[in-house]
Formats: sequence, structure tokens, C-alpha cells
Amino acid sequence: MKQTEKRKPARSVCRAALMGAALSCVLISGALAQPVTIPGSALPGAVQPGRGDRPLPTVPSQPDFDFSIDAPSRSAVGRAVDTVTFTLKDLHITGAKTLPEESFRPLYADLLGTTVKLTNILDVADGIEKMYRNKGYILVRAYVPPQRVRDGVFTINIVEGKIARVTVQGGTPATQEQIKQYIQPSVDRAPLPLTSMERGLLLSNDLPGTQATGVLKPSEDIPGASDLVVNVDQQRVTGGIGADNRGSRYSGLWTLNADAEINSIFDGADQLSGVFTTSPDATEQVAGQARYRRAIGGDGVIGTIAGTITHGQPGSTLTAFGVVTDSWAVGPRLTWPIIRSRAQSLQLDGGITFQEANIDVLNSRIAHDVWRVADINATYLTSNWLGGSWLATAGIAQGIPGLGASPNLSANLSRKGGYLDFTKLTGLVRYVGTLPKSFSVVLTGQGQFSSAPLINGELISFGGIGIGRGYDPGAITGDHGIGGSAELRYDAPWANQYVLGVQPYLYVDGGQTWYIQRGAAKDPSLLDQNVTSLGGGVRLALPYNASLGLEGSRTLHAVTGSDAGKKATKFFVTAGVRF
Repeated sequence: MKQTEKRKPARSVCRAALMGAALSCVLISGALAQPVTIPGSALPGAVQPGRGDRPLPTVPSQPDFDFSIDAPSRSAVGRAVDTVTFTLKDLHITGAKTLPEESFRPLYADLLGTTVKLTNILDVADGIEKMYRNKGYILVRAYVPPQRVRDGVFTINIVEGKIARVTVQGGTPATQEQIKQYIQPSVDRAPLPLTSMERGLLLSNDLPGTQATGVLKPSEDIPGASDLVVNVDQQRVTGGIGADNRGSRYSGLWTLNADAEINSIFDGADQLSGVFTTSPDATEQVAGQARYRRAIGGDGVIGTIAGTITHGQPGSTLTAFGVVTDSWAVGPRLTWPIIRSRAQSLQLDGGITFQEANIDVLNSRIAHDVWRVADINATYLTSNWLGGSWLATAGIAQGIPGLGASPNLSANLSRKGGYLDFTKLTGLVRYVGTLPKSFSVVLTGQGQFSSAPLINGELISFGGIGIGRGYDPGAITGDHGIGGSAELRYDAPWANQYVLGVQPYLYVDGGQTWYIQRGAAKDPSLLDQNVTSLGGGVRLALPYNASLGLEGSRTLHAVTGSDAGKKATKFFVTAGVRF
């Protein structure tokens, strides 16, 4: 019995080695037509389990809400009154608390000692209101009250307005109560700063499945105050379906996807959503994600718990080996908008994720990764710098030892010499600028830096949607990576009943990855590689919330993880419809 117990590990190691060798041999034997090189137990990036399972940080949307003020317009001055003139010796301004009275003097200094009409005084009142608006106070009214003008001294009254009441119309009772919490900091605040109310309305629109518009109306019983009416549109169910041919020969060229969001699951301020992805041959790839989101408190915090599960049986040269991949990930997240306005937004998003990924060949497990990651990301969005909008995200992810995670350097990890207690930094920058004559440009940069050799699920990859569009998904991978893309768009001012919008574009992109080669992680088959592709296409907006994208791309560098290691020219189709 003792001899048997000692031999079992040896047999296991030998069998794994033989299967790895056999897998490599067959893949290379098919290389006469489609060369593929697989280092150890690693699979092509397109079918590597675990990568991308962790939920991405929520990105704040570009502020977009409807807001209006029902304010009394300046009364017309009767012709008879406007013919009356007088010499202005001084102007008294009363009611100003936020701005000093002396700050208004430049508005009328040139009028002192001259002959003026009532319209000149009304112009000064308008100028005072404009000064307040430029400081962000939108409910201030300056007016000329009825008065007896003695010794050429006129009076202008200022009312620094406030919100007296908030009424929410539409939506569920829980949504109405949540919106009132967001608006509450603006109530009875005089003068009302636009930033306060703007934040409240934007947070209301950030609620899952909610669109909110605001209207300020003069209060009927409180002089100088206004009532805010918030109208809410909250659909019960939204979703969409789509298809594209950006896959690989291993996962299937075509990918079908469907998503759905159900709002107001429990109390109105929450949402349950799901995404399902598969190939026409469902055995090649299938993935699903479920996510529950709800508002927490009155400061815009959104709590999320999400789970992802994937299963694949890669085709092409991997079919003969019965390769099976499985992965899952689950964890909670919190999103907190520190700054939320139309001009700029700053948001923190963080959480912890429990993940597992497995690879089986010929019914035997050759890779088993179990890891835990805590991450935090800061996202900044601004809409008016250098003639365009900017989005910048910086994040740090820390692998957590314990909690059931695999030990560092385990023999059955997806990468020999991989670490599970890694630290890695990630970043993304995107600029969208407006150019003359309906042109615009989109510039994107992305990168990752790791402190240690990573398992396959944590590697940065280029290829597919994003950077490396002309290549198969995950064409190149590495511990470190940097990439960028540039796209020139033309927003054609052309539409009819069949095509609502047309956007032709040209693009070029490229990326470079590097592996950390040290200690047990040294592997000459793990190559530092780069990709470059260029192309162009057109995006069409169609009736009934449908869209269609057509693109032609050319890869300029051949890499082993895409198109059988050859340069290629491809044509892509992307179609979808929202409901």
C-alpha cells in the first residue's frame, strides 16, 4: 500500500506532462494550416477562463438631465414712464447677503451724476441677477420696487431665493422618497447654489432605471421662494439583444448576447439585471452575469452584488482534446459619487471578488486557480477641457491570501510561478473632442503594471473590442501592458425615416505587453508582443432603437494568438436592438 501511495503522485505528474505534450504536439501538427503554440497549460486568450469575470467599475454617465425655471420675465416699461428722466445721485441696493453691496457698484458707477431713465435702472437690476448667476446662484431676483425718488436716490431690492418645497411626480413611492433625500440639502438654502440642486437631480438620474427632470416654479405662499417639481419616468423592464462576429476560431466567430434590467424589484430604488452571452454552437462558449443594485442612504451611494459564470468547450484545433473551461466570480461593490455635476464628476468604486477558474483536458484537470481580489478605482469625468470631454480611471487591485485562495506558486496554477497575493495598477484615459465641420476625435489610452507574475485571469490583454480591434479577443497578454487608439468620426447631418443617424469613422490602434520573467515564472514561450491594426467603418442608428455597425480592419503585426499567426484583413458586423 505504501508503494502505491507513493506512485500515485508520480503517475499524476506524468499523465499531466504527457497530456500537455500531446496537446502541444497536435496543435503544432495542425500548424501546416493554422500554427498555434500553447505554453504549458495556457490557452489562447480568446478562451482563457477567469479573465474579465470581475465586474468592471461603474463609470458615471455623461450628465444629461432636463431642468428648467419658470420665472417671471422683466416687465415692459410703458412709453409714458420711460420718457421720465432724472439725475441719478446714488443707488441703494438692499437684501444682498451673499455678495457685498459694493461689488455691484461697477454696474452703475458711470450713471451717477447723469440723466437716466427707468430702463437704465432696470438694466442695473438685470446685471445684479447676472452676477449672482455667474456665481452659481440661480434663484436670485433683483427688482425695482414702487418708490418715491427723492434727491435722485433710487432703490433696488434683492431677494436671495430658496427652494421651499419639493414635489416628486411619478415613479414608485420608494423612488420618490429616495429622490427627496437627494434634493433635501437644497431645501431652505438661501441663496440656492446651482451645484447643490444639480447634484441632487444627477443622483436621481443615477438611480437604476430612473429618468428625472426638474422644474422650478415660484412659490404661491412664500415670497422670493420657489417650489421644485421633479417628474420621474421609471420603466419596469428594459433590455436588448445583439450579435457580432468578433470572436475567434476557438470560441466561435459569432457571439450572441442578450441583456435585461428589471427595475423596482423590492422597494423601487433597486434593479436586477442579467447578461447572457453565447455562440451559435453553445458548447464553444456560454457566459452569464447577474447583478443587483440598490441605493444606500442619501448621498448617492449605490451598493452592488454581482456574479458571473462561464463555460466553454473550445473548437478548432482544441476539439480533439476535449478542452473544457469553467470559471465563476462573485462579490459585493460600493460606488460613491464624491463630486457630481454637469461640469465634472469624481467617483470611487471598490469591492472584493471571490473567483475560480479551471481548465480540463481529456477529463483531467490541468489548471486550477482560486483567488480573492480587493480593488478600488477612482474615476474622473469632465466635459469642458481642451475642447472636449475627458474620462480618466485609475485603480489598484490587491490579491488576498487565505479565504480559500490557492497558495502562491502552486503546481496546478494556470501559470507556473504565478502569485495570488499580487498588487497591480490599472489606468484608462479617454478624450472625445469636437472638430470643425461635424468631425470629432476619440483618443484612448490604457495600461497595467503588476508587482509579480500573474495567473492568467489577471493578465492585461489586447485584441477584440477596445484596443487591437482587428485581432482576435485576447490576442496578446502580459503582466504589464500599455496601449492606445485614435478614432476620427464624422457625425453626418443626414437622416430619414429609415436611417436616423450615420457615423463613418477611421481608426488606428496598438498595444504592447510584457511578462515578468523571474524565478519559477521564467518561461521562454511567454513572449513580449505587440499588436497594431487600422481600419474604418460606419455606425447606423435605425428606427425602433436598432443599430448596425460595419467595419473593415487590417492587422499589421502577426501574433500567435490571432488569425493562425498571420496578418489578416477582416470584416465585422455588429447589430443590436434595445427595448
